[in-house]
Amino acid sequence: MRYPEKLLYYFHNRRHAGRLSLAQPTVKQVQIGQLNNREIFSLFVDYREGKISMARFQALGSPALIAAGEFICEWLEQKTILEITDLSPEIILNSLGLTAINTHIAHLIISAIKKLGL
Repeated sequence: MRYPEKLLYYFHNRRHAGRLSLAQPTVKQVQIGQLNNREIFSLFVDYREGKISMARFQALGSPALIAAGEFICEWLEQKTILEITDLSPEIILNSLGLTAINTHIAHLIISAIKKLGL
């Protein structure tokens, strides 16, 4: 299977892979997905002064999920809650060069962000 160049860029340039310390009171973490579906996504954000100052992810799954983790962390940094409400599955799919067949990946990412409860 040939992957889109945008997806490969985010997959190979994982600057946001990892975790943030939950000992910090401004850090929130959420995990979504199921091991039996072979897709688990953890999102860590440091939310202070009305915006996300830092985001990190851990993912187990397809290259599309891992690339989406990198993309969303880059996208989230320095965003306010109001700006985050503009995020849609189409933004994620278009940014990664994915088709509608990968809509479940975009919905998984958006579900994780909503579950943070910012």
